[in-house]
Amino acid sequence: MGMLLRRHYANVKTNNVKADGVTEKVAPKPVEEKKAEKSEPTITAEKINSMNGASLRKLAKENGVKDPEELTVKELRAILLDEVVK
Repeated sequence: MGMLLRRHYANVKTNNVKADGVTEKVAPKPVEEKKAEKSEPTITAEKINSMNGASLRKLAKENGVKDPEELTVKELRAILLDEVVK
């Protein structure tokens, strides 16, 4: 009797039992593969406003701003907000 209860419990646990008590076989669900999409990280206005001067200069160099070392942090933020954030 105990063996039947364990078997019934195992079927209920895997959701293979219908309402009338008949066990049905269920195929395993296929695992979905995540596609590696190359998308550039989104730079938001909040991120730019929270960056320090060195990070802003690095981002400015990456985005083609000429001579970011000569600009102040406030000027860099204004330029990057205009150019990078869309």
